[in-house]
Amino acid sequence: MRRVTLGTLALALAFTSGCAVPASHSSGPYTALDRNTEYRIDERPGGFRVSVNRSRYQWFPDISEMRHACVSTVTSVAYDTAAQRRRRLRRIAEDRIRVDTGRNILTGVSFCAASATVEYE
Repeated sequence: MRRVTLGTLALALAFTSGCAVPASHSSGPYTALDRNTEYRIDERPGGFRVSVNRSRYQWFPDISEMRHACVSTVTSVAYDTAAQRRRRLRRIAEDRIRVDTGRNILTGVSFCAASATVEYE
């Protein structure tokens, strides 16, 4: 029987957990929106870019729910930010929102990262 060393186990864990997490769409600090969600605003000429990271434990994985939550959060953060700035936005087409999802099968945590560049009217 072959012995499994602690190093081999750690390496296997690193490979399986690292592949399940989508990369953030923007580097730099994010602001907490709630206990599962964080967002970031990056200024762009004529508008801004909204980036969202969301993660939560799901006993039964529902990636479509995570995707919907990310898209909804991007949209609401964009419109809230524009309203705070007393500006109006052009319509945000859902197919222009980039969404990546993943799941860590060891911990049961589902992840999504979403972003969109929005323009003022």
